[in-house]
Amino acid sequence: MRARDGNHHHHSHKKANNRIKTGAKITFYAVRPHHHSGEQLAKPSCGGSTPKDEDMIAAAPANSPAKCGDHVTIKHGSKEVTVKVIDTCEGCPKMGLDLSKGAFQKLATLDAGVIEGAQFWIN
Repeated sequence: MRARDGNHHHHSHKKANNRIKTGAKITFYAVRPHHHSGEQLAKPSCGGSTPKDEDMIAAAPANSPAKCGDHVTIKHGSKEVTVKVIDTCEGCPKMGLDLSKGAFQKLATLDAGVIEGAQFWIN
């Protein structure tokens, strides 16, 4: 017989940061800028090889709930994308994520530039 709502299994041992964060500001960056100002992501702060614009990756601020290696799902309207945090983002707000162009385009056009009020959660 299946237990109903009265079954009180506590799953509070999970990380508290798997809760949905709202009001996120989502931006994007170019892995290889057209100007020779240096490749912003030639050496991701989390380690690893130089990513490509089409990789599903993100940079998160140091004070973000999302940390190096986390897989984060971002939802904007009916669209969502899952990215891996591979870098830190100096200029991002606490609830901000800086996505690769490829990941950003799963949520909006690059012309949009910024997505305000997105949701995200850590998988």
